[in-house]
Amino acid sequence: DSVVYMLLARSFNEYKPGKNLFDSLDEAWLERKRAQTGADVIWLMDIFEIGEINRWGSGGGSPYAIKGYRIKEEHGGEADFLRFVARAHKMGLKVGVDLIPNHAALDGDEVRLEPENSLHIVPPQDLTDHEIMAAVPLHHGKPVFHLIHAENYPEDGRRVPKRILVHHPITGGGDMYLDMAQKDLSRRQTWDWEAAEAARMAKAWGVDLFRADMANSVVKDKYFDHWLGVLKSEMDRSSGWMRETMAGLIGDFKRGQADRGDSEYLAEVVRAVKRAKPSAAVIG
Repeated sequence: DSVVYMLLARSFNEYKPGKNLFDSLDEAWLERKRAQTGADVIWLMDIFEIGEINRWGSGGGSPYAIKGYRIKEEHGGEADFLRFVARAHKMGLKVGVDLIPNHAALDGDEVRLEPENSLHIVPPQDLTDHEIMAAVPLHHGKPVFHLIHAENYPEDGRRVPKRILVHHPITGGGDMYLDMAQKDLSRRQTWDWEAAEAARMAKAWGVDLFRADMANSVVKDKYFDHWLGVLKSEMDRSSGWMRETMAGLIGDFKRGQADRGDSEYLAEVVRAVKRAKPSAAVIG
């Protein structure tokens, strides 16, 4: 029964003199939008920090290639966002944000802190960067992997520097996003990361609504069928160490799929949100 008003931050043109985004969304602005639209939910898009690697366009990059669920400082940062949430709640309004469960920025928190959460392979470390990239399969003329110099890769119970190749997202329609790393949903800890972040925003920030981006792409059967097909096709076009390493990735991916059983990734994220804030909702 809700009416949702979506605000794209980069297109906002009602700034108050000397005020940032969240300060400009004051009680008068909220009351005016409620009167004009009947909205009882304000959904804020493009408020999270955006990755810088392969950033495209003139608007500051894709709002879905985020470094993490961290509020942009130019909007006022977390402190001003929390004041906005409190203001909206006091007026009986709810606040929504984006949830991005399928992918992350190449220079994002998750890729930096838990790089193994990305769909990836580990190339031979004695090769040069150029030699590694020369073996990577192409999709419409572009490499499907991006080379990351990870400082925090797990190995023998430790975190060590390691060069890894993280896969770009590829949609069922064939679009590939060069500014993003695809999440590996065959790994339990990838689920745990997203669930913990969503729960944090619900509990610590008081977020009422999460709109899950590309939700259809992470449904269990669709996700695994799609990526097994993509990876098999790339392996068939590879040779040498790349073909062998891709075969290993596919094997690990299948074992992770079996370990996940009948569970649904987004269902677990929703449960985490509900535990943190029972009144919160997640939509796709």
